[in-house]
Amino acid sequence: MSENRAEKSGLSKDIQRKLDAKYNIEQEKQCREWIEAVLGEDLPDQEVGKNHFQACLKDGTILCQLINALSPTPLISKINNQKMAFKQMENIEKFLTACKKFGLQDGDLFQTADLYECQNMSQVVVALYSLPEAGLYRSLYWCEDVHPEQASIHRAADE
Repeated sequence: MSENRAEKSGLSKDIQRKLDAKYNIEQEKQCREWIEAVLGEDLPDQEVGKNHFQACLKDGTILCQLINALSPTPLISKINNQKMAFKQMENIEKFLTACKKFGLQDGDLFQTADLYECQNMSQVVVALYSLPEAGLYRSLYWCEDVHPEQASIHRAADE
């Protein structure tokens, strides 16, 4: 989709350059390692860089699998495996909706186009960075409801 667009110019080009400068390769590497550990499999594109990371996540299937793996019960019941653009963007939207249910704030999330069109991959990394913290809070909260004795052990260890 982004390859069919005219090259940005003027203010749009300056903004895109600033967004690209914010991208942190080390954070991407950490996100890649964490995603692979959670899913138990390697990402399809092992090259590092925002375009390669975007290619791994663009269809939304890995993101949907990730949020389902982090939740005690799956938050996304149907993951689209079709190659049509609107189905891939639908997966990304499902992921973003599930992230809100998971506890992420709007400021931690990204827009579908940020990922699908590689417009703001640094914000995608911010969202992925926020997931473990939300997951920890959620698991302790869930643990408190289901296993209060376990939650008190976790709280004591944190103090």
